[in-house]
Amino acid sequence: MERAIIYCAKTGLEATDHFVPELLEKYCKDNGYEIVAMLSEPASTEGVSFPMKYAIIGLNMEEDVNTIITLSKDMIGATDETVIDTLGKLSEYDIGARI
Repeated sequence: MERAIIYCAKTGLEATDHFVPELLEKYCKDNGYEIVAMLSEPASTEGVSFPMKYAIIGLNMEEDVNTIITLSKDMIGATDETVIDTLGKLSEYDIGARI
């Protein structure tokens, strides 16, 4: 079984911060990924922070992780309405996140 870390950047958009982690968990379950950890931090224009990078590396060393699964705000929309619409379409067609 594939072992995954879910990484979610908190955006401040209610829809994104609520529904994206749920969608990613469902994606993992539906596609045979065992979730080792779900990590999140506030979104930054600079990307993943150094402490988060080291946490992911450390988890990989301890837990033998195969992949990191994420879905960014830029991929799904900039407003709650757009996010909900995009997530609905992804879910309707059983499309989840891939690296």
